[in-house]
Amino acid sequence: MRISFADSQGWPGAGYGSEIVFLPAGSSSVPFTLTVPDGDGACSWLLDYILPDDNDGYFYRGYYADSGTTASYSERTLLPCGEDHSGIRINLIPARVIAGTITTGAIQANPRSAVEYEKRATVYGSPAQYIIKVPDVDNVLWEVRYEYDGNLDVVTPGYYKAYETTAVQPAATLLQGGRDYDDINLNLLAGNTISGTVSYPIEKIDLWGGKVVIIAEDMNGNVPGKISSWRNIHGFGPMIISYALNVPDTESASWRIKVKHYDFEGEFIPEIYYTSLGTSALEQEATLLPGGRDYSGIDLMLLLKKPTEPEGKSLSPGFLHQLLSTRHQLQ
Repeated sequence: MRISFADSQGWPGAGYGSEIVFLPAGSSSVPFTLTVPDGDGACSWLLDYILPDDNDGYFYRGYYADSGTTASYSERTLLPCGEDHSGIRINLIPARVIAGTITTGAIQANPRSAVEYEKRATVYGSPAQYIIKVPDVDNVLWEVRYEYDGNLDVVTPGYYKAYETTAVQPAATLLQGGRDYDDINLNLLAGNTISGTVSYPIEKIDLWGGKVVIIAEDMNGNVPGKISSWRNIHGFGPMIISYALNVPDTESASWRIKVKHYDFEGEFIPEIYYTSLGTSALEQEATLLPGGRDYSGIDLMLLLKKPTEPEGKSLSPGFLHQLLSTRHQLQ
């Protein structure tokens, strides 16, 4: 195994280093010594161990902590520079195994997928076996998912749900820690793409801070939960934000597209809906998109709480619809 140190505060010249330590067969411990730069107290050291992936029964990485070696980076204990340290004990963390298969179903592809705990495991082929080691901890719940970064219409991520795979994170089946699992099988979900833009009205030519979340909801209830994507907004000039949502390929769905806006000054209506005539602040005016196909040009414009006619511009039917919808919202 490798025991390494690194400066956690970026102190110039402190750097990092490591030592390879061999644990002889039949031994339960082995001493180690790391020689580190002095640092004059201007830094602090992080200690960790790293094991090969094929080790027998232990989690691949652990961090030194006063309370005992931990797999959580946030729970690590840092050692101040500029002094010697002794009696530092690093214990290997026992591991549990989550295993299963990933299949492509009707999708003709060799998936590159990931099921992860602080690291990526890559598998090829279909069906593909995977094995992930996680810390042997009782009071945790594990969420298992795949991620796909190929060039096909695949919903990503997809989450393990008992006896199936779901695109909706809240519907995922969580696995109780402290035990091994097999047959945690995932199937790549065929997907459709809904894409378009979210733009700002021309009255707002400078924007500093804010976030938009684009949400697809199946109003028929066949796909529970919400599928969303978010973007941070900063900059000058007319803003147009492109988005693309991967939704499950199911003809039984009726997708409603909604945008939530969060900004520092509260100038915009916080929720708006796509309609075939423009953008509306009224939920009941939303145009539903039948499932089972791709959509492009699903464009929305954020609505000001007090909309005004742009100087020197005539109102288009779409803009008039936005004004009327907004006024109804504000009455």
